[in-house]
Amino acid sequence: MSLNIWVKVNKTMSLLVRKVAKAKWLEGDAVRDPISADAITSCLRTQQNNLSLWRIDDETQLGDAGLALVAGFKKLAPLDVVWIDENELKGMGLQLEKTPGDTIVISLVNTHYDIKGLDYNLLGTVASAVADCFNKTNVKRFANGEVKALIKTAVATGRLDPELLDQKFRIKCGV
Repeated sequence: MSLNIWVKVNKTMSLLVRKVAKAKWLEGDAVRDPISADAITSCLRTQQNNLSLWRIDDETQLGDAGLALVAGFKKLAPLDVVWIDENELKGMGLQLEKTPGDTIVISLVNTHYDIKGLDYNLLGTVASAVADCFNKTNVKRFANGEVKALIKTAVATGRLDPELLDQKFRIKCGV
């Protein structure tokens, strides 16, 4: 007798990470309904109808996206991010394009993507997807200590030249 075992292969999907101001999306522990205009205009600010995101393979790489963002900070502050499955965004009719990221962490420049060609309706689609991140708990806060640790580790491993950091921020991070 032959025993065949079928194993379901769960292909890992890439995730796209966006910085947000958590308080603008939540009222207490619940997502604001309707979504506040401040959340949309502050956290989903576009340039030339494009929205910037950082691509990672899975949640274990959230620190990479966080590092790409905090390396440009002028002062020490917490960082809140949300992440959305790349295929979920594509399934919503959103067009993604790999573009060079604006970060001083050279190894992360090529992990940047833009959602292209946004209009009023598509931006609403993105806002709904971000709101869903809070319901799915696809949100992470990097507290000040974690922000410092991201910077210190990146400097210690040679991923980040400390001279490229804002001087006051660098001092606050202890590098």
